[in-house]
Formats: sequence, C-alpha cells, structure tokens
Amino acid sequence: MSGRGVAALVSCVVLGGVPSTSTARRQALDGVVLRAVRGHYRQLHACFRPALARDRRKGGTLFVKVVLGRGDSVARAEVAHDKLKDQRVVACVLQAVRGWVLRGAARAGAGPGSALLVPLTFRAYPRQYAVAERDAAMTAHSRGEARLLLTRHNVGAQRASLVRLAAPRGATLPLQPRAADQVLFILRGRGVLSCGRKRLRLRANSAAWIPPGIRAKIAARGRGRLVLLQWFVPGGAEASYRPRRGKGKAKGKGRGPRRRPALMAGARRSPVVVHQRRGRRGTRVLLGPRILGHRRFSLGILELATGVRVPEASHLSAAHLLYVQRGRATLVLDGHQAAVRAGTAAYFPARRAHGIKGVKGPLVAIQLLAPGGTARLMTHR
Repeated sequence: MSGRGVAALVSCVVLGGVPSTSTARRQALDGVVLRAVRGHYRQLHACFRPALARDRRKGGTLFVKVVLGRGDSVARAEVAHDKLKDQRVVACVLQAVRGWVLRGAARAGAGPGSALLVPLTFRAYPRQYAVAERDAAMTAHSRGEARLLLTRHNVGAQRASLVRLAAPRGATLPLQPRAADQVLFILRGRGVLSCGRKRLRLRANSAAWIPPGIRAKIAARGRGRLVLLQWFVPGGAEASYRPRRGKGKAKGKGRGPRRRPALMAGARRSPVVVHQRRGRRGTRVLLGPRILGHRRFSLGILELATGVRVPEASHLSAAHLLYVQRGRATLVLDGHQAAVRAGTAAYFPARRAHGIKGVKGPLVAIQLLAPGGTARLMTHR
C-alpha cells in the first residue's frame, strides 16, 4: 500500500507458536495481515494524520508484536521496535490493533498464543497543503487553546501562518507585540479588543488588523466562548504557541520586534476593525490597501454556490491562505486534490496553480493573500 501517510505492510515475521514456518505458510500469514491492514486503513491513517498536521516530513516504521487469541482475535499488542518516535501515534495504533480480528490466521497455522511481528511504515507527505483543525497541534492553557493550522512545518507556509484561538467566557487572550502583522477574524462569539485605552467591539464575522509592535489583548464576552482565526504576516510568530521545552524562556521568532516595518504614506498605525456586511455571493474584500494603507496582505470572504468551480490559476508573487468556514469542496494544487470541509485550512504557495471544484454549498471561506494588492483574491466563474 502506498500514498500519503499510509500505513504499509512489509512482511510479517513469525516469532513463535506456529508449528510450521514454510514459505507457503508465511505467504498465507502475510496475506491475512495485509487484508487486516487494508481493512483498517482509515483507522491507521486517522492515527497518523495528527503527526502530519504537526510536521509533514514525519515518517518511520513501527514494529508491532501481535499475540493471537481465540477466534483469530488479537489478544495482546505491544511495541517491539519504534522508528516513528511519536508517542501519540504509537498509542493510537496499539489501541486500534488490539481490536483487530485476523480472519484466516488459524487456517494459515497461527492459532491462539501465536506471536507475529508486524512492521507498519508511515510515510511522510511533503506535498501536504491542507490541514483539518481537528488534527492540528493544540496548546491548551487556563485562558483558552491554540491550534496551529498552517505553519512552515506542516505545509511550508513562509509568507504567512494561521492559528485558531478559542477562549471561554470571561477569559482574556494577550496578543503580544510581534514583528509581523496580526490579522484576526471572529468565527463565533463576541469580544473586546483592547489596545492601550482604545476598546474595539468584535462580533462574529468581524475582522481586525493589529500593526507590528502593538501590544493588545482580546477579552471574550457574551454567552458562549470566543473562537477566532489569527494570521501572522510574515509567518513564524506562531512558534510562541508551541509548548516550551525546558525551564528557560523561549528564544527565536516568537519574541517582540526591535523595529517596525516601514508603512506606506498615510498608512494607519492603530488597530483597524471591519464588520462584514451581507452581500451577494462571490468575493468581498474586508481588509485591503485602501483601508490599511499598505500592501502587505489582503483579507476577504469567498462564497460559492453548489456546483460553482474556481478555475486553476496562480498568483505571481502572493501566497494564498484559505480557511473553510462552511460547506464542502475539493481543492486542487498542481493536480493534487484534497477534499475539505468546514474547519479545514489550506496553503497555496506563489506561482503554484490552484483551484476549487466539487462545491457542495454554499461554500464560505476566509482567504488571505500575502502580499496583497499585487494579486486578486480568488474569484469564481
């Protein structure tokens, strides 16, 4: 079996309990285990998806020792050798294998008490460009949680990155000053963005821009919890949400800036909040050069009806980040397709042809281009 992050069976090894280890019996056992792996492909791939969502270069072989019980069931499963080096994936795989039934194992000569060594190879997926938020790496704390959706590690995002934040009612999320632009979009709930003495109210579908070097915080208000998207332009500052190793302070890109990037003439130097208004389907720009006074990014809303497709096209100098808020569709990047639904984020590098087809909508997506102004937001035909 081959593909992206797929568990692949090499050849099972008989450890003991089998009266005969002839070539015919080995081949028969290989067939039994191979059918079991194929039958549980989705289960194994679901265990490996979170690892790819953290790092698309992740891969390795996991050797599982399986002891058979009555009725071809798996009585015990444990790790014999681990080259994958991912505890969460290993725990998930062991839990899945313990519920397997290797049908035909007894006929192949492996009865109760027989032990088999099953190598499972999980392959890296360097072409990954879409990540579901349920698989994204999460950092939880008393003030809320952060999920790293699009980073340079999982999709190769360099010019911008995307994080999903959530805070319970009454909690306050500090937004530390960064060397990057911070862009916010409220998915659910209400909040208040504070910058010094300035207070800006936010509601669902509101967008906000925090210039580089500005210290701010957002407080969750209303009945439910506050859920929002946070982009960093350029990417890298999302590293501050990763769990710290050791007792020292985190070093690197997560720290505040020493100087602010130069702004265009007439550019704003204070946060900007825009409330989305209802309009016709298509593309609507929320934050662009006319409002911001610079061309470092553009933020907009894309709405597509069922059956509408976006022809494949590329941006000469801009990276394209997309978050599906509602609906289903199939994304295409250089011919590689990815089925997406609400809660999935995708990254399209510059000069790479991408499009949308198979829309089951209405499809609503939030899209950001970095830099903005040099290329149009994704439009439909």
